[in-house]
Amino acid sequence: MLATCRQISDHLAAAIANAQSLDEIDTLRRRLERENEYLRDKVGQTKFGELVGHSDALQATVRQIDLVAPPDSSVLILGESGTGKALIARALHRRSDRRDRPLIKVKRTKRLPSSNRRDRGSGFD
Repeated sequence: MLATCRQISDHLAAAIANAQSLDEIDTLRRRLERENEYLRDKVGQTKFGELVGHSDALQATVRQIDLVAPPDSSVLILGESGTGKALIARALHRRSDRRDRPLIKVKRTKRLPSSNRRDRGSGFD
């Protein structure tokens, strides 16, 4: 009899803990949904798409994107690592007449110094 009461007690404790966890999960989910909606509204307030901000430099960049997007031409985007080249490429592609076709990305690698190019081409290290 005591063992049965202990089992029932353990099951009730687990059920209560699960119910509390579900309540906490539900609260966190609602909070995340509110934050997500807030951030989507904030991003939607700019006309820059994924590019977020209001600086003069960003506005100048967007104007340049708007100038080069309509013509059917290739664009080379240069910049240091982490400067947002991929964001610029996607913004340019979305504003172009090619928006319904795939965006083709080419990753450029560092060029070897001219003195090493000859050696590399001939198999010398």
